[in-house]
Amino acid sequence: MSLQTCDSQMSPPVSEERSTSTSESTKRFDLACVGRLAVDLYGEQRGVSLTETTSFRRYLGGSSGNLAVGASRLGLSVAMISAVGDDSMGRYLRETLRKAGVDDSGLATRGDRRTALAFLGMLGAEAIGLDFYREKAADTALELTPEVMAVLTNARFVAVCGTHFCDPYSNSAVTGMLRTAASAGARIVLDIDLRRDLWSSFDGGFAGSVARCRQAASKSAILVGNEEEMLALTGEPSIDAALMHLRQITKAAIVLKQGARGASFLAPGKTPLAENWIGCEGFSVTLVNPVGAGDAFLSGFLTSHATGGDPAASLRRGNAAGALVVSRHACSEAMPSQAELDLFIQGVDAKDKRIDHAHRVALRRERPEKILAFACDHRVPFRDLLAKYGGSEDDVRHFKELTVDAALRVAARHVGMQPAMLMDDTFGVAALERLDQAGAWVGRPVELTRSRPLDFETGADIAEAIRAWNPRHVAKCLVWHHPDDAEELRDRQFDRIRQLQAASHAANVEWMLESIPPLEVGYSDDILIQSVGQVYAAGFMPDYWKLPALSTQDGWDRLSDLIEENDPACRGVVVLGLDRSFEELAAGLGLAARQHGCAGFAIGRTLFGECAGEWFADRIDDGTAVDRMADIYQRVVSIFTDPGPGPY
Repeated sequence: MSLQTCDSQMSPPVSEERSTSTSESTKRFDLACVGRLAVDLYGEQRGVSLTETTSFRRYLGGSSGNLAVGASRLGLSVAMISAVGDDSMGRYLRETLRKAGVDDSGLATRGDRRTALAFLGMLGAEAIGLDFYREKAADTALELTPEVMAVLTNARFVAVCGTHFCDPYSNSAVTGMLRTAASAGARIVLDIDLRRDLWSSFDGGFAGSVARCRQAASKSAILVGNEEEMLALTGEPSIDAALMHLRQITKAAIVLKQGARGASFLAPGKTPLAENWIGCEGFSVTLVNPVGAGDAFLSGFLTSHATGGDPAASLRRGNAAGALVVSRHACSEAMPSQAELDLFIQGVDAKDKRIDHAHRVALRRERPEKILAFACDHRVPFRDLLAKYGGSEDDVRHFKELTVDAALRVAARHVGMQPAMLMDDTFGVAALERLDQAGAWVGRPVELTRSRPLDFETGADIAEAIRAWNPRHVAKCLVWHHPDDAEELRDRQFDRIRQLQAASHAANVEWMLESIPPLEVGYSDDILIQSVGQVYAAGFMPDYWKLPALSTQDGWDRLSDLIEENDPACRGVVVLGLDRSFEELAAGLGLAARQHGCAGFAIGRTLFGECAGEWFADRIDDGTAVDRMADIYQRVVSIFTDPGPGPY
């Protein structure tokens, strides 16, 4: 079949503006995704069969779920219509959809069913070994509830995969849903989504499943599939015959996915002759996992198509999204953002650090606008207190919990303030558990205290250590760095930072770089700005900076410009205290609080240092220590919540 190139022109579909409403009941959606939603468990070992795989990464999966996440990430307003079990995996899927911006009002919870699972081994480029656990799967038990009705009657496009028609249990319900949606003006998108093992397991075997899916195809506005799926749906021996057969049973627009060769589009009602097709070549990438490529393609295609893109542009974006996803380990988590897609289409390599950074930024968790952190991640100062006053490490653990008491008390006084602390896991394990229960922002240190050149407390096991963390925690690393450091020293320190960045990325953990010149040398605004510039020049992109407060507005302006130039997605600068008194800190904190590029503060010994000395010396009790620390902390918080015009 001879196809035209991406430069071919065709009248674009009518573009409709996204509707908005202040009422949930009248909320409009660009896309509603109906059907398969499961937990994917993908083997971490490459070149290993599923039988031999020893560890897995968990992702949201299922064709419909993948599409929902992909389209939402690319800017469409998306709703999910499916069901999950009343189990931990179901709660994980619901929370993941919400984080991706997908409306879950049409997602039911079924106490009589379990959330579906799928296991995948990474044996070779084909990533074979897909094993479905779908007996009494919750996502087959769909019902036309009032919540589902509200979504369907307010969606411009409704997408469903073929498996839900192949299963007689869900066929009737889904057919009724699509009838409701179509009568309200929605365009039905059917992704054939062939799963031979699943289709063969339903009543009537494979032939029965094909017959039911073919019936659904006849009522669709857009039919999507690859060559194998088109052949299976029609029973024809060649793709040309299959396409001619399909045109006899449906007037739908046909989107033919052709893998690495690209994709093609046939307008509604057009005869599948060569001159009527619009084609677009694929993109060349290194294949890691082909599962999810079709879902990614459809998310890219529909996002462009639904917003007025012509067929050629929509195919190009679909091909680009599919190519990026097959070059990655996951499906839903691998779905690209608009920024990634734009870079890739412009010719940036899929493995380029700019695309990697854009993808990571798109997946970051929501964070408070300002980090107002009580820092008590210190280890050596507490060992010094034990050496001076006696006591045991249990006393240190107890005191750290007192700092948590003070931090939570102050946070509770401020409406909307999220508790925030820096806390270590050497003495602060119990404190970390309490902070997690309180929903706190938590930063955790990784550096070996006072090491220069930088080293980690875990030694060479930094990646393994961070991988075991709560992924909401932020890895904080202090490096004693000066722009005039000898090249050998700078290279050794940057090598450690490179390890930290890679470990954090692999674990989906954010990281904060605390950069301070050696105290005996001192620092100025110029020195701090030069240090930040050197770190960026070395290729590092910390999610946060932790720096001493700059002393002038000009310094802040230059620092903000530098960060914006190198990483507009940086979360900003968190100001540290360096064990200064409140009076010494106040002016710098007040100036910092008025800066757009300042993400907050992380103040430690200024808050707890004097109290800790008196507490370990048995001169004050627990309650007094908490009261004093909370009082100082409150004063610092007040500067950031109401800085005024200054000075302080």
